[in-house]
Amino acid sequence: MAEKDLKTGILDLLRNNPEHVSGEAMSAELGVSRAYVWKHITEMKDEGYNFEAVPNLGYKLLSVPDKFFEREIKTGLSTVALGNKTVHYFDSVVSTNDVAYEYAEHGAPEGDIVIAETQTGGKGRLGRKWISPCGVGIYFSVVLRPSLALESIPTIPLVAALSVVEAIQSETGITAGIKWPNDVFCGGGKVCGILTEMKAQQDKVDFIILGIGINVNTDKPDLPEGGTSLKLETGKPALERVRLLRTILCMLERDYGIFVSGGFAALREKCKKYSIVLGKNVKIASPKGEINGTVLDIDENGRLVLDDSGTERRIFSGDIEMCR
Repeated sequence: MAEKDLKTGILDLLRNNPEHVSGEAMSAELGVSRAYVWKHITEMKDEGYNFEAVPNLGYKLLSVPDKFFEREIKTGLSTVALGNKTVHYFDSVVSTNDVAYEYAEHGAPEGDIVIAETQTGGKGRLGRKWISPCGVGIYFSVVLRPSLALESIPTIPLVAALSVVEAIQSETGITAGIKWPNDVFCGGGKVCGILTEMKAQQDKVDFIILGIGINVNTDKPDLPEGGTSLKLETGKPALERVRLLRTILCMLERDYGIFVSGGFAALREKCKKYSIVLGKNVKIASPKGEINGTVLDIDENGRLVLDDSGTERRIFSGDIEMCR
């Protein structure tokens, strides 16, 4: 049995038995020596797992670390692909998107995940940096390989934002909203940013890297201007990051599946429901220059419909600023 599988096997035995399990029983069940069981339990203690060891009774699992170990993400995860294939976990990377892109170029399948406790060069849109304090946020990237026309790809961040909003509301009970085209806001502050990068041929998508960064347990001094965290919005000492990640993956797999089969139009009304820009006066920095107007709608292709002094404009991308 591989070492990571042995650790998972030990944890499964302890999770499924509320009382103590002896080293002898575990060694017999897993087909390894008691010394080997003890070695791996010791290693897992160093990783942050908390066990109670009682002579003549054995071991009992008391708590698990809130770290993104593959074995913890997959425990109780009900997805088919996202997170249920390979999870590449790192203490630190420059950018999870960069690492995922490299894996994808070497054939990583759809659903593979790269996740890290911190990023030293996390990416945001338009060349911005995503600040990634260690051990308090969720910073991950997913490999996607959809069979879609190139023109539909820019709406994927909106789809992901919908999944994140509903996961946040499900897990915390607080209100979250989508700021077109790729941000999630809670209480007026930005809590999540989404970035996609793509490799494509002239008429075919090779793969997409979907990167998501969420401020979960981030304290105020570590947040950029205009940012907030789920910890600050809920007032709780800390939230369980792994549980929130599992919920996001489940909702993302659901919404992504709907999107691939039915296009953005199939999710349009839900995205409009959670939009925080509809009816608002905005300023948009677009490739064609600055545009000011009132947001009327989000159309079936994910474009922002804007009333610019009586002229209707449809915006596919841009940096949006809310105006009074």
